[in-house]
Amino acid sequence: MGRAIFVSHQWLGQDHPDPEFKQTRVLQEALQNLLSGASRVSIDVTTEVLFGHPHGYSNADISEKRLFLWYDFFSCPQHGATPDLSQTPPGLQLAIDSIPIYVQRCALFVILSPSVRAGEEDRILNYKSWGQRAWCRTESLARELCPAHDNLMIRVESSRHIALVTTLEKNSPGAGAFSFECDREKVAGIVRNLVKQKLLYCLRKGDLVSYRFLLNEQVRMFRSLPLEPFEGLIPGFELQAEGASEDWKLESFLYQMGFSHIAERDAGGFSPMCYAAVRGDPLLLESLLKQRADPNDRIWKTCPKLGISRNTSLLAVCAFNGHNECLRLLIAQRAGVDAQDVIKTRPLHAACGANNAEAVRMLCAVGADLSLKTARSCLSLTPFGTACAMGSVQTMKVLLAQAPQPLKLMLYLMMAFQNASVESAATLLQARADVNERFSPKTGSTLWLVNAAMRVKHRWRPTTFTSIAVNSWGATPLMVSIVAGLFDVAFLIVARADLEIRNTRGKTALMLAEEMQAPDFLRAALSGKGRADHLAHEIAGGPTGSATLNMLPHGSLVTLEL
Repeated sequence: MGRAIFVSHQWLGQDHPDPEFKQTRVLQEALQNLLSGASRVSIDVTTEVLFGHPHGYSNADISEKRLFLWYDFFSCPQHGATPDLSQTPPGLQLAIDSIPIYVQRCALFVILSPSVRAGEEDRILNYKSWGQRAWCRTESLARELCPAHDNLMIRVESSRHIALVTTLEKNSPGAGAFSFECDREKVAGIVRNLVKQKLLYCLRKGDLVSYRFLLNEQVRMFRSLPLEPFEGLIPGFELQAEGASEDWKLESFLYQMGFSHIAERDAGGFSPMCYAAVRGDPLLLESLLKQRADPNDRIWKTCPKLGISRNTSLLAVCAFNGHNECLRLLIAQRAGVDAQDVIKTRPLHAACGANNAEAVRMLCAVGADLSLKTARSCLSLTPFGTACAMGSVQTMKVLLAQAPQPLKLMLYLMMAFQNASVESAATLLQARADVNERFSPKTGSTLWLVNAAMRVKHRWRPTTFTSIAVNSWGATPLMVSIVAGLFDVAFLIVARADLEIRNTRGKTALMLAEEMQAPDFLRAALSGKGRADHLAHEIAGGPTGSATLNMLPHGSLVTLEL
C-alpha cells in the first residue's frame, strides 16, 4: 500500500498549526527535493561525530513506495474543538490519546522544525523550541521507545537541510512546556505505557542489556511527571516484614537486574554498580559501596545504541545524567575525577556536555584537570570546548569564572554543531570572542585533520558535516551557521558580524544563504533590507523576554534588549 510518515511539529497558532502554511511549504519542497534527487537525507553533525555514518534512509526509501502523511491537524477530527481546548470532542481526544500508536505504526518519523516566525507569538520557532514542548518530547520518546523501529528520526530544517538525527538525551516530557497544565497527567499515562511496553518487549526478546538500562534510565524520563518508576517486572521476589535484611533494596535491585552478586557483569559491559549510577539512587549506590563495590568501576564495552563509550566511569555517568547526589557520594569515596574513557573524555566533559553546572563546580572543587594540554578528548576538545559545542550556557559561565579559557574557534564549534543561541553566543562575545574570526586551524592539528578528511569525504558521500568542511576555510561563524542550517543567527548581525567577508570559495554570507535556501527573513537581514535587531529580539523570545545581553565584539558595546 505504501509507507506512512509521522510529522511532528510545533503549532504556529493557537487554533491552527500553520495559518500561513510556512511549515507546510517547507515540507512540500523538502519532499519534492527528495523525490527528484535534488536533495538527500544527510546526517546531523552530532550524530556523525558520535556514530560515524550509521545506516539510515536513502532517497529510494522515500520514493520507492507511495507516501502517506500523518499530520495532527488533518489526521485528528477538529470539528467541535474550541481554541483553548476547553471543549474537546470525544473523537479528537481518542486521536490524541492514540498518538504514540500512530508514531509506532508509521515507518518514518519526521521532525518538521524550520525557522519560521509565529505571527501571534511574535517570535521565531525552530528545532530548539520544538524540543522544549512537552507534547513534541512525548512524540519523540514514543519513537525512541518503539519496539519495531530504531531511534533514528529525520529532521527538516529547510527544503535543503534534511538530516538524520538520533536523540540520546531522552528528555522528560514532564520537564517540557505545557500549554495546558491538565495535559501533564495525560502525558504521564502515555509515558508510563511506553516504558512498560518497551521493558516487556526487551524481556520477550531476551535483550537483558536494554531491559536493565531502561529500567534504570526511566527515573530520568519520569522527571516532573506524577509517576513512580517501575521497580521491576520479574515476579518472585518477596520480602518478609519481620526479619527483613537492612539491604532489602539492594537485594531487590540485584534480583530485578538478574544479577547474583555485585561483582557480576553482563554482555553489555555493565556491572550492578554501573546500572545504579544510571538510576541515580544515592541510597542504592551507598548500599553497593558498603558491600565493597568499586567507586572507580567502569562500563567495559562501547554501546553506540546507548551513546556510551568503552571505559566510561561512574562519575561521568552521574554527571551526564544529572545525578549530583550520587556524584557527591562517589567523590567522597575517592573516585577518580579525571578518569578517561576510550575517546579520552572525562567526567568534566560529560558534565559540560549535559550543561550540569553543579557537577562542574563539584569536580573543579576537588581538582579536576582543566589544563589546555592534558584535558582534551580524542577530538582535541577541552571541557570548555565541549560546553561550547553543545551550547551549554551554564557550564560555559562556570568554567569562565574558574579560569581564563581559550576562545579561538569556539564560536565556530558552536555554530557547526548547530547548538548556538542568543545567550550562548553572547557568553562568548562577552568574553571577547571575535565575531568575525575566520576559520583557519593550525596545520596538522586535530581540527585541521578532521576538516581535511571531511573535505575528501564530501566528494563521494556529502553530508552536513562535509558541507561545513568544504565551506569553512576562511569563513566566519555567521557563514558556518548558515551552511550548518542554523538560521536563527540574526544576533550575530546585531553583534557587528561583517557581511562582506568571503570564504576561500569566494562566497559571502548572503551568497551561502541563497545557495542553502535560507528563510526569507535571514536573507533580508543579510542583504540589509531586514531589521536584524528586531529579528534577534524575536529569536530570543519576543516581548515576553526580560534579559539584557551585553556583547563586546572588538570592544564595542552591543546591547540586545530581550
